[in-house]
Amino acid sequence: MRRRGMVAALTAALVAGWLFLPEARADEGMYLLHEVGKLDLGSYRKRGLRLTPKQLQGLAPAIVQMNRGGTGSFVSSRGLIVTNHHVAYGCLARLDATTHKGIMSRGHVATSQKTEIPCPSYDLLVVIQVKDVTRQVLQAVRPGMTPSRRARAIRIRRRKLEAACEKVGHRKVGARRRRGRRAKGGPRMDRVCSVDPLNGGAGYVLSAYKRIRDVRLVYAPPKALGKYGGDVDNWRYPRHTADFTFMRAYVSPSGEGVPMRAGNVPFRPRAFLKISTAGVRRGQLNMVLGFPGRTMRHATYARARFYGDHLLAQRVKLFG
Repeated sequence: MRRRGMVAALTAALVAGWLFLPEARADEGMYLLHEVGKLDLGSYRKRGLRLTPKQLQGLAPAIVQMNRGGTGSFVSSRGLIVTNHHVAYGCLARLDATTHKGIMSRGHVATSQKTEIPCPSYDLLVVIQVKDVTRQVLQAVRPGMTPSRRARAIRIRRRKLEAACEKVGHRKVGARRRRGRRAKGGPRMDRVCSVDPLNGGAGYVLSAYKRIRDVRLVYAPPKALGKYGGDVDNWRYPRHTADFTFMRAYVSPSGEGVPMRAGNVPFRPRAFLKISTAGVRRGQLNMVLGFPGRTMRHATYARARFYGDHLLAQRVKLFG
C-alpha cells in the first residue's frame, strides 16, 4: 500500500476477502484495528477463520510502516521484515547513488548479518496502540464556526493530543533513568504519535508507534525482476513479479530506536508472521493487515465537486 496523502490514515487496517471464487471480491468494508470486534465472525468462521478479534489485534505489532509509506511484516523473532521491492526502492536508490553503485540493477544477498547494508535515512514505525479519539477532537468544534476556524480548531486539538501521547513515552524513560538504568542520554525520541482523519473527517484515530531508525538491507532481487513490467504489472499482476525485498530492523541493546551503530542488535517484535510455503487454495479466506492509503467512503458532496470540477480538471490539463 502506498504513501499516505493529505487525507490518509496512518493507522493499521484489516481487509478481508476470499480468493479465486467466480465472483471473487473483497468483503464489505475495511476494519480499523480498534474496530475488529465489528467483524461478522459467524460469516468468516464459515470460510475458515479460527482467530478471535483479540488474536487479530495481537498481530498488529507484526506490521510496520516502512519509511512513512508502504507496509512491511516482521517474519522472524530477530527483526527480519518482508516488504515490497517498490517500498524498499528508496533505500536501493540511495545506496545505488552513493556507496553501492549498481546495487539496484544487480540486487543484493546478505550472507550474514555483517553483510547487511544500512539504508540511509530510512526508518520504520511499529504499531503500539490505535485509539478512537473522535470525541476528543470534535470537542474543539463550536456551533457557528466558519469552515476555516473549524479546521484550525481541529488541527490544534490534533497536535495537542499527539504531543500528550508522545510525552507518555518520555515520562516512562525518565522514570527508568532515575532508577539508574540509563545514566546518559536525552529523552527517548523513538515514540511517534499521529491523529488522523478517517472517511473525510467522520472520525479520528490516535496511533502510537515505535520509531526504528536502523534498517538494513538483507535481500533485494535485481531490478529486472523486482520491477518487472513496471508499475502496470506491479499493480495489475503482482503474482507475476518478484516485487519483494527483505530488510532487518535494529535497535540499541536497551531496545531504543537509535540511528545505525556498530553495537545495535536485531529488534525483537512482540509478534511476527510465519511465511507459508503451501501457497493458496481456491476459495481460501484471505486477510490483509496493513496501512491504507486513504479512507474516503464518507467524503462529502463538496469534496467530490472539488475533485471533479477543480483538482481533476487541473490534472487533465497538466498531463494533457
